[in-house]
Amino acid sequence: MNLIARRAALCAAMVAGALTLHGLQSAALTWTEAYAPADSTAQAQPQRQPHLAVMTPEAGTITFLVGKERFAFVPGQGADYLSPGTWSYLPTLDPETARQTAVLFADALPKHLRLREGGLERIASAILEGEEVTVAVPSWVIAAEIVLPLTHVSYNGGRNASTALDHLDGYVLKANETFSFNDVVGPRSADRGFITGMSLIDNRFIQEQGGGICFASTIVHQAASRTDVEVVEQNHHSRPVAYVPRGGDATVYYGELDYRFRNGDALMAFEKLQRPNGLGLRLWKSMH
Repeated sequence: MNLIARRAALCAAMVAGALTLHGLQSAALTWTEAYAPADSTAQAQPQRQPHLAVMTPEAGTITFLVGKERFAFVPGQGADYLSPGTWSYLPTLDPETARQTAVLFADALPKHLRLREGGLERIASAILEGEEVTVAVPSWVIAAEIVLPLTHVSYNGGRNASTALDHLDGYVLKANETFSFNDVVGPRSADRGFITGMSLIDNRFIQEQGGGICFASTIVHQAASRTDVEVVEQNHHSRPVAYVPRGGDATVYYGELDYRFRNGDALMAFEKLQRPNGLGLRLWKSMH
């Protein structure tokens, strides 16, 4: 429908008493203040908030490609989950209504999928158009994740490892770029949150600022090694560590020893994982 026809339909609906759509409560889509929400299986709940919506006879099925999955949106009387991979939507001329439908869908995505910047807008735009089309939505998919128990890590070492993962949380590595643990985490200084902890150097344990941070660099290696990246620098402790099998560790020392890998053809995002008795990392890969 062209713009003139749409405006005519809108005016006719206003005169005749337009159909309304109950708005859906919008939820901020944040992820470490940048990319994604915290893990949640809860769905947004409907909130009665009328918006102008006009049924258009030519409205078609919209197929959204999110990650490797397909979601079909069929014209209906409202925005509803129908079955796995199938939703209904009410064709509308109101941008806010279309956006609220997009937000509801985004909040209900499986935990292994998240939208990237621009994804919400692309979904809302397709709903507003109401045409039969397939839309590739900018999204994130989980590439790898790992959680290691804190059983064999000292209290201060665990704190320093957690602080290092805080510096990594939300970091996005560009396609084909090389990740450097030392460059992203930075100096192990007090003003960056690090405290004195135990370090293993030349087969001896010593106390120093940031001691125990190698637990974090090992977590990064354990996650990265589960993806298709190319490890370009990995150093081992002077003796085996208890928290991973032999050869699975990655020791770092600022200015001397680093952990680095070269990324593949997609963006990679880092998300810190924290459990009652463990620390970990989730790596996301961009699609579309």
